[in-house]
Amino acid sequence: MKRIEVIGNIGKDAVIKDFNDKKAINFNIAENEYYTDKDGNKIEKTSWFNCTLWKSESQSIKIAEYLKKGVKVFIEGTPKADSYITDKGESVAFINIQVKNIELLSKVEN
Repeated sequence: MKRIEVIGNIGKDAVIKDFNDKKAINFNIAENEYYTDKDGNKIEKTSWFNCTLWKSESQSIKIAEYLKKGVKVFIEGTPKADSYITDKGESVAFINIQVKNIELLSKVEN
């Protein structure tokens, strides 16, 4: 069983896409890690995660209204590594998360 938990900030407002009788709420989150290197320099490393929360037609998708840029969230779900080749021939790797649970940790600013 694979499982991932992440606390981070949403990078851009969520987008809802329709797939037959289901809706996919897509958003991404940034998780920041801070540490000091061997020379005493403070380093900030940001990891990005693409997230999808699936809902059926009968389930509320109201949560998407709150998934706005900058909102801090806790998510847990199933990770899947993926990659693609850019137009410049560079390989880019990323992690998709199929979200099973989400909790808002900050207020939505209007």
